Amino acid sequence: MRRPRHNPPAAQHGGSPATTPTRQSMQAAELSTDIRNENQSPGGFTVPKPPQYPAPRWVPKGEVIRAGGLEIGGMVYFGTPPAGGSGAELSLIDPTLQVAAVGDFFRVSLALRASYKALTPAERRGYLAWLAQGRNHPDVDARLVFLYFYGLERRLTVDVHEGKCSPAEIPALLEELDRLRAVYGAREQALATAVESLSYWVQNTGCPPALYAQKDPAFRKAHGLRAYTQIAVGQAAAAGVPLSASLARTWSIEAGSSYLRADVRLHRNEFYGLFEDLYAGVHGAGVVLPRTGKPIKLHYSPRSIGLMEHPALARELPGTIDPTDFKDHLAKVKAIFDAASAEVERYAKLVVRSPHLLGTLDYLQQLPTRLWPQKTKDAMRALIQHAAEGLRPFQASALVQSIDPEARYSKAAAAGAQALLEGVGLSTYPPLLIGGTRAIKADASVVLVPSQLLKGDCAEAAAVERARIALASAVTVLTADKAIEAHQAQWLEASLEGWHEEPLRASIQLRAALRIAIADPQGLAAIKKDAQPLDEDQRRAVGDFAVRAVACTGEPSPAQVKLLTKLLTTLGLDGKTVPAQLHAAAAGGAPRKADAPLALDAARIAALHSDTARVAAMLSSIFVDDEREEDPPQAVATPQAAAAGDTPPAETLLGLDAAHSALAAQLMERSSWSAAEIAAAAAALDLMPAGAIERINEACFDTHDFPFTEGDDPVEINPEILEILR
Repeated sequence: MRRPRHNPPAAQHGGSPATTPTRQSMQAAELSTDIRNENQSPGGFTVPKPPQYPAPRWVPKGEVIRAGGLEIGGMVYFGTPPAGGSGAELSLIDPTLQVAAVGDFFRVSLALRASYKALTPAERRGYLAWLAQGRNHPDVDARLVFLYFYGLERRLTVDVHEGKCSPAEIPALLEELDRLRAVYGAREQALATAVESLSYWVQNTGCPPALYAQKDPAFRKAHGLRAYTQIAVGQAAAAGVPLSASLARTWSIEAGSSYLRADVRLHRNEFYGLFEDLYAGVHGAGVVLPRTGKPIKLHYSPRSIGLMEHPALARELPGTIDPTDFKDHLAKVKAIFDAASAEVERYAKLVVRSPHLLGTLDYLQQLPTRLWPQKTKDAMRALIQHAAEGLRPFQASALVQSIDPEARYSKAAAAGAQALLEGVGLSTYPPLLIGGTRAIKADASVVLVPSQLLKGDCAEAAAVERARIALASAVTVLTADKAIEAHQAQWLEASLEGWHEEPLRASIQLRAALRIAIADPQGLAAIKKDAQPLDEDQRRAVGDFAVRAVACTGEPSPAQVKLLTKLLTTLGLDGKTVPAQLHAAAAGGAPRKADAPLALDAARIAALHSDTARVAAMLSSIFVDDEREEDPPQAVATPQAAAAGDTPPAETLLGLDAAHSALAAQLMERSSWSAAEIAAAAAALDLMPAGAIERINEACFDTHDFPFTEGDDPVEINPEILEILR
């Protein structure tokens, strides 16, 4: 039996037929009734309330908020940004964004510089859980730790600058940064560096003084080498201090004006030394920059892209001048940089193509002193020392071969050796090339003399030559039957002090000529040839000097008298007068006994030796920088030390201790390592991986001004350090 259909009230009152109500429609009717009861307009129209969302704000330490059903402690930004607003904090926890019921914080899918808004609902759940659980879980994804760091970064920079963060709050924020570094710094080197940079920025409102004269590794690590160099140059400009060669070179690189090409990087030390030489040659003590200009603005480099270019991240540095306007001065430095680079590149090609020719005279003339092979530098040091020890003659061929042992003596070899010697400030007396056209004989004696002393010799060449012939003639006679004796050499040396021409008394050339004459006495034929240009009076003066030398240095021997007679005849004089001249010389200037030679002018000779030693020491400084750049000599264990159980220290890389040096050496075996591989290698040496890498990077920065590694996972080994240390 059919039940009668029940009509709803509306139908009973003649209204339109009503549909059967569903559960959803009944809930909607109830909600509508609630809203209508609260917000019904006089006309019966219902207006729903707009949702109420909290404005963005900083939640201080100690306050707790609820987000995603979790209680979150302070030190975060919380709230909803206004619609269409820009510049919102990346770490802002927006309560209107969906949070999943389940999620974890082990892995997120976004890039390093993520934002809370860009996370998926499940990732938001994981991030909020990490915040709620103490913010110290060891396995959290590093990108979530950085997201939290972004909030601390804004608070300590922008909010402090705008006065929203009180000074009393800063210590707690810095303490939180230190805690983050302690928990995650060993695992995440990038986070440790970010924390150190932010902490340094907050605690140091200026910059260290005089960075052009002293290093400050902490400041360089916090702000990077480019800013460090710019400030050092700006401080030097403000102080009116010349730029050192190393600072000028770094400035040229960091300003983007220059770069080290591949061949130059392979020979970095040679390039550095050559640049210093050229720079000193052009600018002396260094380039002095103008003392006018605007001060430098020091910028903090934020990790959060939301803070890029924010005005709160720039500070004006008093006592500096912005060097970006010194383009002309930078161009001068670049010109020297390019010139040194070109020389080193040419040297590098020579090393590759013809390494066996590096030490030859021809190729040595094509290279700056700094780029000479080590054996050539050692040979030149020995020659400079030879000059410092006094006027000691040796054969011309021996001199050439001391520079290039494979060289055969010739005009070209003599010319090459002379050019190389002049390059280090040495000259020979007589010159290896006579008149620049022909070489002296291979067995001829020469004396090495500092060029500076020769340039200061005021004696005329013709007068020196006449005096040289007189000295050579006297030595020839005195050595007629035996080698010259010490008292005779002293008499000849002393005779120079009484020479009638003042310039000859101090002539370094004449003293060198005497040493050559004593070491290699001439024959009468050579004296006759040399005396041909002399007139009769000049030849007579030569003969008279030889007579006095024989008469005043002891009892003349028959051989000496005989040779003296031949000498006078060779000079076109009357040899028969020798006995009478000897008698007159002995009567007029009582003959000197062997134990009573003429007194030397000790002061003049001491001054001469002092000048020679001083100039030679100056010449030796040419190679001082090369010695500094070479590897330091290793300690040698003496028998006594070995008996006592002492052992010499082992050589390490970059001045590191043994463990860190061993890790650095192992890492150099490949160009790329995973973080897990580095952790295993460090553990084998009882080192913490992140701390060990940081230690190695700092040592590399101190030595070469660039890091040892780049990246976090994988870790790339800097190719520049591989080129230098391999």
